[in-house]
Amino acid sequence: MTHSYEQVLVDSNWLSGMPFEHAFRGVPRDHFISRLGHERALFDSQKFRRIWQITVCIVADEDLNKFQRTFESCLLQSARWFHVVVLSRDPEILSQVHHYCRDRLIESPFLEQDFKNRVSQSESIYEILKKSQVEKGYVIALRSGDVLHPSCLASIYFELNLSSGFDVCLWNEVHVAFGGDSDVRKLLRKPQLELYTLFHLNYIGETFAFRMAFLTWFQDFDICFSEHDIHYFLLSIVKKGCRSFVTIPQYLLLRDLNHIQSRSCPSEPRVGVYQEFFSNLGFTFKRSDDLLGYSLVPKRIAKKISIIIPFRDQVELTQKAVESVICQEVQSDIEIILINNQSHASSVQCILQLLDSIKSLRITARMLDYDKAFNHSAECNLGAKEALGECLLFMNNDAQLLSRNVLAEMAAWSLVSDVGTVGTRILHDREGKRLSAGIAARLVVGREFDSPVQESQDVEYAEFNRQTWGNSFACAAISKKKFESIGPLDEVNFPNGYNDVDYNMRCRKLNLVNVYLGAVCVLHRPGVSRGRCDEVHQKIMLRRKYPEILAEGLFQLALENCSNDNRPSHPMQKSTTGYLKRISRYLGI
Repeated sequence: MTHSYEQVLVDSNWLSGMPFEHAFRGVPRDHFISRLGHERALFDSQKFRRIWQITVCIVADEDLNKFQRTFESCLLQSARWFHVVVLSRDPEILSQVHHYCRDRLIESPFLEQDFKNRVSQSESIYEILKKSQVEKGYVIALRSGDVLHPSCLASIYFELNLSSGFDVCLWNEVHVAFGGDSDVRKLLRKPQLELYTLFHLNYIGETFAFRMAFLTWFQDFDICFSEHDIHYFLLSIVKKGCRSFVTIPQYLLLRDLNHIQSRSCPSEPRVGVYQEFFSNLGFTFKRSDDLLGYSLVPKRIAKKISIIIPFRDQVELTQKAVESVICQEVQSDIEIILINNQSHASSVQCILQLLDSIKSLRITARMLDYDKAFNHSAECNLGAKEALGECLLFMNNDAQLLSRNVLAEMAAWSLVSDVGTVGTRILHDREGKRLSAGIAARLVVGREFDSPVQESQDVEYAEFNRQTWGNSFACAAISKKKFESIGPLDEVNFPNGYNDVDYNMRCRKLNLVNVYLGAVCVLHRPGVSRGRCDEVHQKIMLRRKYPEILAEGLFQLALENCSNDNRPSHPMQKSTTGYLKRISRYLGI
């Protein structure tokens, strides 16, 4: 007979078969159980404030096996005080789960005593609200089949212990194909609240903790959950003015792959609500057939866009860059400013002829000379100082705008009040096999001469418009007003490399967000124009100037694919052994 929480954990074959994150961190099972025991001791000793109540709602379906998996994860939580409520509108299903829960607790006298009066059934989440009358409580909604890490609720209490509460708490997920081997497929890492990411896709998911008080004014949660439209619920929270979102950077949920759905178009009855919501925020909402289901474009249009292109010889490259600009479908006037850095006379003559040939009522073009050693920051600053447009687009001469609407959308987004830089999906080859999907902070930086950032090659979110840590100035837009407010590019510390990284960080420190437009793309082959050089000084300078980059790597949207032969190792491990191999070894498969 088990008389303690630790003994329940030791005796649980179910727990030993679950691929929780301690396994791929190489933590022995007894150490893991010891951790859970220490967490339970904190609750037994009343170290936490008890004013917070968490209610875990399990939405049951006809598959009792999946429900058992989810219910078991609740029974083994290291936290106490929380309640478990099983939801279903089918009386027969409620009857089945009632008998199962009763019998399961009888099997373990310790659990029966521990969960006395803490497990119930209901037809609706709103019935829970009426019965609980807990103003400071939180709700977590689970689908049958999903599994909470045994530390999940304790981690939420830890977070509550540090603050006076939050509106929404989310955590990372492990996506699992439950079966004989519980095959892990993907690891999903989540950031803090990224408003413009949330506008475009529900990266938060369906399982998170939120204030129970929200249910007093939001009456459609049951419907949204059943229709997989939790995105509408999250947008409603934002509309209400609730912005206190926190992320626990741990993998605290094993998500059943059978329940994961890409965000589709909003349910037909709510399309009008979506349109009104985004219209009030200054965006045009358009239905689409792509992955997003809809697209958002800021309503405000730039009257004039200034495109700044530094060059040195490379006439053919520069010509292609300019031609890609004049082929854009855009309502704004266009000003092209080419910055000549000591090109040969013949090259200059060819460029001048090109500029003369493209001038029109809507397009003006001119060339400025920068007769000094190459300094990309100084050349961009020269162009920005002379530019007349509302929007500045910095563009390398070895880049080409591929999407016909990329210029219009980048310019429009740059005029949004709290947006700093605007970038785009950058293809390094026309086939799109190599790409840059914004700049990301590294999760593990390494030695002193390693860069704290890297170009993101995350194909999972490459085609989505979203927030990003930063954008490459191979092609990036910023409003001239903000550029003048923030100040010019750093010509001394970052004359060539990493000047864009420094600028992105300066935007972030002013609470401006960097927006990445994955729905449009640009072609750019790095190093073709100016070649490569040693940039160790710039890398060290970034780490000294912005030590916070090291922490920001924890909070970035990333979905690592663990299937097939492209299996990444966990970021905190130096070993190159695949995640699935480590899990298999741990489970003895």
